[in-house]
Amino acid sequence: MAKILFLGIDGVLNPTDNDYAMHMLWKIKKGRSRDEFGTLFDERCERWLKWIVLQTGCKIVISSTWRMSGLGVMQLMWKKRKLAGEVIDCTAFDVSEEIIKKYAAKNNEADRGYEIQEWIDVNKPYNYCILDDQNDMLSHQNFVQTNPEFGLNRKTAMAVIAVLNSFIAP
Repeated sequence: MAKILFLGIDGVLNPTDNDYAMHMLWKIKKGRSRDEFGTLFDERCERWLKWIVLQTGCKIVISSTWRMSGLGVMQLMWKKRKLAGEVIDCTAFDVSEEIIKKYAAKNNEADRGYEIQEWIDVNKPYNYCILDDQNDMLSHQNFVQTNPEFGLNRKTAMAVIAVLNSFIAP
């Protein structure tokens, strides 16, 4: 399996300063700030995502709450917005008791880390990185956190590339 980028959206591609600016533009009906999927993402963050995809060849699994719309909607949004990379899946909302028992003895983190770990255990990617603004991951996971106000930037993009391009023994 390919290198996988588990991608959060709000706070990563849609930082709070962008979301606020887009909302204000929408309110005064000046410029395009939304489409059928919601607020448009920060173009600067989109460019950093493109750089990550070009440097690593990773595939994308949506771990954001945006996944509630479903895989088909996420893939359609990616296509219509001409976003970099290929969205191949979304993480599930339900986690098996087996995963919780397996990792609970070592960790006391929130649900997102378990949801991602279940996907990893089932699909066994060559390598992976989780990119999100929320730190609710398991302590052993390859995680890069963004500042939710500014989202994906050069520093976090370089950290993701370093993780995805590192060798992980099978």
